[in-house]
Amino acid sequence: MADEAPAKPAPLPSRAPIDGPLSGMYGPLALLAAMQLDVFTPLAEGPLPADALAGRLHVDAPRLERLLRALVNLELLTCDNGAFANTPAADAYLVRGRRAYMGETHLLFADIWQALSRMADTVRTGSPQHLHDFTAMTPGELEDFLRGLHAGAMAAGADLNHRFDFSGVRRLVDVAGGSGGVSIALCRRHEAMRATVIDLPRVTPHTKTFLAEAGLTERVSVESQDVVAAPLGGAYDAAVLRAFLQVLGPADAAAAVRHVAAGLAPGGMMYIVGHILDDDRQTPASTAFFDLVFMNVYTAGRAHTEGEHRTWLADAGMTDVTLHTRPDNLRIVSARKP
Repeated sequence: MADEAPAKPAPLPSRAPIDGPLSGMYGPLALLAAMQLDVFTPLAEGPLPADALAGRLHVDAPRLERLLRALVNLELLTCDNGAFANTPAADAYLVRGRRAYMGETHLLFADIWQALSRMADTVRTGSPQHLHDFTAMTPGELEDFLRGLHAGAMAAGADLNHRFDFSGVRRLVDVAGGSGGVSIALCRRHEAMRATVIDLPRVTPHTKTFLAEAGLTERVSVESQDVVAAPLGGAYDAAVLRAFLQVLGPADAAAAVRHVAAGLAPGGMMYIVGHILDDDRQTPASTAFFDLVFMNVYTAGRAHTEGEHRTWLADAGMTDVTLHTRPDNLRIVSARKP
């Protein structure tokens, strides 16, 4: 009998699920470098060749040009006859001094990506390897952290104003408000509104700096309080909890919701903004990915589920609980105090 030909190996599956994530890092890292160098601000005055821009930024011209060409591929710059210029998106969001400037978010993303690089060690040890311990941060580190979050807080306030009716809100409390960005955005749109930013004692001096920069110190007050430990005083018309419950474990998050609800006037609204998972803990995918950040930086914090939020709010006596989804997959849970 003739020898049988060896069986052909089965074809390998596509490498796309591996190659895509691995090669997808180059664009974000190029953008991060450009934000750190403040590449886009000098270009607001008009197109510049790489060597002229390098002179403005005091950097190496040949290497800058390679970065600029990557930014052209990201559709953040254009290049015409060797002169680079901002695209409309870069001009609106990445030029220092613009109304919607978000360039300082590089402080946040540099920290996030450094945390994610320790993920394997976090899983091995069962403890966060890039712990965010606000009691141990230097004042400079804390200032950078808050500046990295500020643009997102401002955008969240503008988004809340777009989605909900704040025209009747006279007293707003911004819980764990950090830079006060939510309060700044809302108070700029409602002259009769007065806001109070609540945060930990090490944070509130920095909050006052942001409010002074915004010219709103007379309309936005600042108080030091731990809402996990004690109820809010007063009778607020609305409370915003942005990116707060996700830094806490479930028991502390439930306590915080209960204590904030206690400080609302009858009919007052609570708005919880952040990364909220479906009850399967797997979707939205972007939230499941961001949950990896939480496990690397917080001891107990995580992306909590819609069901958990509904339970906490019901236990706190809140009604009309509604989940709102934004295009970026960040979510808002709104609820009313009877």
